[in-house]
Amino acid sequence: MLLGLLVGAMVFFALCYRLYGGYMSRIYGLSDSNKTPAEAMYDGVDYCPAHPAVLLGHHFSSIAGAGPIVGPITAAGMFGWLPTYLWCVIGSAFLGGPHDMGGLVSSMRHEGKSVGEVVDRWIGRAGKVLFLCFTILTLILVVAVFLQLSASSFASDPAVAFAATLYIFMALIFGLLIYRMNCPLWLMTIIMVPIIIYACWLGNGNQLISRYFSLSGNPVLEFHQAGIDMPLADAAAFDKAKTKNAEAVAAYADFDAYKAAREARFQELKATDEVLQKSGAASYEEFAKAQKALNVKNTENWRWVLVVYIILASVMPVWLLLQPRDYLASYFLYFAVIIGTIGMVLGSSKFTVELPAFKGFVAGNNYLWPMLFIIVACGALSGFHSLVGSGTTSKQIRREKDSVLVGYGSMLIEGLVAVIALGTIMISGELLGDPSATYATGFGRFAALIGIDPKIGKSLGLLALNSFLLTSLDTATRLTRYQIQELTNMKVDRYTATFIAVAAAMGLLLTKTHTATGAAIPVWKVIWPVFGAANQLVGALVLLALAVWVARALKKPNKWLMIPMWFMLITTVAALGLMVRDNLINAAKPNWVLGGMAILLLVLALLMVLQAFSALNRRDGTPLSHAGD
Repeated sequence: MLLGLLVGAMVFFALCYRLYGGYMSRIYGLSDSNKTPAEAMYDGVDYCPAHPAVLLGHHFSSIAGAGPIVGPITAAGMFGWLPTYLWCVIGSAFLGGPHDMGGLVSSMRHEGKSVGEVVDRWIGRAGKVLFLCFTILTLILVVAVFLQLSASSFASDPAVAFAATLYIFMALIFGLLIYRMNCPLWLMTIIMVPIIIYACWLGNGNQLISRYFSLSGNPVLEFHQAGIDMPLADAAAFDKAKTKNAEAVAAYADFDAYKAAREARFQELKATDEVLQKSGAASYEEFAKAQKALNVKNTENWRWVLVVYIILASVMPVWLLLQPRDYLASYFLYFAVIIGTIGMVLGSSKFTVELPAFKGFVAGNNYLWPMLFIIVACGALSGFHSLVGSGTTSKQIRREKDSVLVGYGSMLIEGLVAVIALGTIMISGELLGDPSATYATGFGRFAALIGIDPKIGKSLGLLALNSFLLTSLDTATRLTRYQIQELTNMKVDRYTATFIAVAAAMGLLLTKTHTATGAAIPVWKVIWPVFGAANQLVGALVLLALAVWVARALKKPNKWLMIPMWFMLITTVAALGLMVRDNLINAAKPNWVLGGMAILLLVLALLMVLQAFSALNRRDGTPLSHAGD
């Protein structure tokens, strides 16, 4: 089953790349004889031509985020693997791919500026303001949430934190060697990538690394110190582990035997480990409680470290940090695809599919339509992708025809990542705590098939996931900076715009509100449920803007854009409508923050749609406005 699904997706994507990618290339009239903004407007900071392999690495790792992993796993857990698989495959090829490539090409033809510039010229200035306000709000939420998720992933595994920190510094060296000393790309790649992979392996068993990369100030937080791979809380958890992962607990007759072994191991380590002796924990249970409490502090410390990083990543020359870091990070993502592919090929005969193909049209309060198409997100279509393509990528592309590989090809690779992520929950049968843990556990089981220790494989899976998060985080910060500058007609410098973006994101993280039960909760958690619909609505609006541009400027047919636009527009509006119903109309205690945000997004989208159809009714091909006039 796993093998058939993987091969089917790969063959389908290959055909679509060749046929549909070629069709879009002809529609846009791509020609390498045309100068790209990276060459015509080179400034050494934002506009900088890149080798297609480097740019593919940047773009792919930036657009991925956690979406193609978390989204498909969550959706499959709710509705089954079959509808999720079909949407990932069809959506990537015919909705997400055209959306991503179109965002990149349209920006490339408009001085490398965002889709907001396309809206400005072909829909109108009011449409541009509406679009930029919409996307800036969405991006600030992305920065806030990815900052929190990245900090949490660093806090949960010092090996991941060590390897990720190392390749940030190696990226600086890589950029200098490639762009200032003209070292060959292939040579630097075969030197740098193995070092970073080795760093992950080294971090798994090294106490010094674990202590120095545990930022809580108390090394008791080190996860490996107790030497227990699977700390199970009770007999029910033990029985569940015995069913799902029997080899991990095969040595224990029952939970009492497991608990006794766990306690004995803790006392054995404590006899020789000064850190555990100073912790004051008399038993493993006390130690586990200390870990949990200190993890909060560790996460907070990493969050502030990452704030400094994203500020620097936003304002430094793109060739020095962002581009080489994303290029190096992409190899973790390619590695994850390779391991996942091997796992699904070899595991097809070793693993049984535990997850039902179809679980029903309703899961709790969620309906298959529209929620499946919102939850999967980056696994099929994501408005964030067009913001990357028209933000950072379009300023680095050196040949127009590279747009097919970078824009369309990267979305198809991401669709493949989504299919592999789907395989991890298919063999587990359910969520193992959360989607990230489910993916990492499944990745470890896939890696074990080729002789990699499952624990190291799990860390490699977490590192790949963290690479998705971190590259999307720093790119999102830079994108927010771009769009704030465009909204103010470049009257705000890049430092001020970056500060505004990061300060707003931290405001969402640090500001507290209260739930209906009176519990304190960060504001971002309250409005995060609306992000999925907001993100997909951005995708629908971008498809609409592209359709207007193709019809009015290129004088080409645009139904291939209008059909997916209508589907996503209706779907996202329905999802937002359900949120308004559940949080305002039918709620015993209305959630005005979430419901109000949903209404605001609906109004902004409606106003822009009206602007767009007004522009489509114009038969001439003259722009409605010009930036800088």
